[in-house]
Amino acid sequence: MAKQSPQDRLRRLADGCCPVHGLAFVHVGNTEVNGKHRYVGECPRDDCQIRATAQDPNGPSVLLPEFERLISTGGQGA
Repeated sequence: MAKQSPQDRLRRLADGCCPVHGLAFVHVGNTEVNGKHRYVGECPRDDCQIRATAQDPNGPSVLLPEFERLISTGGQGA
């Protein structure tokens, strides 16, 4: 697989997709952030546990803190 840039991953997140695999997040729960309702989505691949939240179930999405390294300029994890 070609090396993915943080910008590529950010584009996928903006579309409500897993930043690594490009698949649309699947709704797995709900949460509240700063008093606002947020959907929790997860990559549908069985071997991926990347999760994010979104105001709308179809994105854009924000990674949960434990996955933020995937879009940092220094981290190319997963």
